[in-house]
Amino acid sequence: MKTAVKYSFMTSVAHGLLLFVFLSIYAFGFWYGKNLIIDNLDTGKYDAAVILSTFFCFLVGGSSFSQVTPFLKNIAEGRVAMGEYFDLL
Repeated sequence: MKTAVKYSFMTSVAHGLLLFVFLSIYAFGFWYGKNLIIDNLDTGKYDAAVILSTFFCFLVGGSSFSQVTPFLKNIAEGRVAMGEYFDLL
């Protein structure tokens, strides 16, 4: 029971951290797009298409990061298994 509670707590913390990073990237995309628009109003260098593509690049990068995190558990399990293997040798 104690191990299950610890595992659930760590899973919840990891999920919360993942959502924090993803939503932070979302907010950073909005902020950066706003700065591009405000800083270049007079030049017309950036239009709506460039701003939207930049914003979606931030979102795709954030979702790519979120797809990597489930494999961290597998890496930790592999390290434990390798430690047990070296103990046998």
